[in-house]
Amino acid sequence: MREKPWSLILFYLLVACNVAMIIAFLFLYILIRVYILLAYQIPFELVWEDTWKYTKAASFSGTLIALGCWWIYYQHYRKNRNR
Repeated sequence: MREKPWSLILFYLLVACNVAMIIAFLFLYILIRVYILLAYQIPFELVWEDTWKYTKAASFSGTLIALGCWWIYYQHYRKNRNR
């Protein structure tokens, strides 16, 4: 079996998880703002400082998720490569 490019897999996971988490966080932020608008009649506004904080948090959590997935995948490969 030929060696897999572990750095390429890590790069793909980092990009994919970060993009997915940023989209998920921003979508959730907008859904919460819409709920507040409908439930409490507070005007809909996107505060850029909050949006920036959520984007940074999503990037951090995406990176942690990607590293965890890569580590689990690599450990499973190392355990089974001699079979």
